[in-house]
Amino acid sequence: MMSPEPPPGDQRYGTLCERAVQYIQNRGGATNEDLLIVHVFGNTGSLALWRPLLRSVLAEDQRVVFRGDGLWSLATAVGEIGASPILDEFVAIDVETTGLRPSKQRVIEIALYRFRGGELVERLESLINPGRAIPAYISNLTTITNTHVEDAPAFAELAEGIVAFIGSSLLVGHNVTFDISFVNEELKRADRAPLINERLDTMGLAVRLLKNVRKPSLDRVAVAVGLSPRKIHRAGRDAQLTAEVALRLGEEAVRQGGRTLDDLRGIATVVRVRPRDGVGRGRAVMDRAWLADVPK
Repeated sequence: MMSPEPPPGDQRYGTLCERAVQYIQNRGGATNEDLLIVHVFGNTGSLALWRPLLRSVLAEDQRVVFRGDGLWSLATAVGEIGASPILDEFVAIDVETTGLRPSKQRVIEIALYRFRGGELVERLESLINPGRAIPAYISNLTTITNTHVEDAPAFAELAEGIVAFIGSSLLVGHNVTFDISFVNEELKRADRAPLINERLDTMGLAVRLLKNVRKPSLDRVAVAVGLSPRKIHRAGRDAQLTAEVALRLGEEAVRQGGRTLDDLRGIATVVRVRPRDGVGRGRAVMDRAWLADVPK
């Protein structure tokens, strides 16, 4: 594909235009606007702050158009995007635990599902004896009771097999940091090195790719991409559904201009705005003299 000629006239933003057009061209003729913002302006914080400037910069450039589906496209390449498999092989991970704090709570079930070419090819799944009582609310959520794990192996007994199964694979999870944090804490207790694998968060992907999904729980995201929600909350079912969601979101990312795994990870990274100095950090901004009139 030949590079389009730059527009005549105002060249104040010429460099930015060229960066944008070249990026769109390298992505096969169209790309997601968020990816374009990050490429043109760098990872500078809230994407919403840079969106108006990007649109202003490109508004008069006849080489590109902003399409109705939210993609920026070369004017001569509208409709040229074709699907390509971004997620070739990965391991979907899910754990059930006795609570929410990895340093204080324990894993009671783990599931690792390896997908290759869009198909499940291998899995590792096991209940785990946490060495402590399972809270009632966890049993109500997962159906896993103390009786179920009474004769299950401890995590340390499974650690070698878990690490070997994962190998160097990409780890995919819904809020994947939660799952990996728990596994790493258990590996630490077993005197083993932590997982440092590349990872992909389907929650972050959903936030950026599915504009109409609020509170992107796994069930809500599954429904949004045409899958059935879970009937029970167990590691195996969650890992399977997470993998299926990841594949659907990968297809959506391609439709929105993604081409590589790096693109997917970039999309999945949700930028968090840092709080302003001196405001909202656990104390009110107040004249302490006002305290003089407060009854003791």
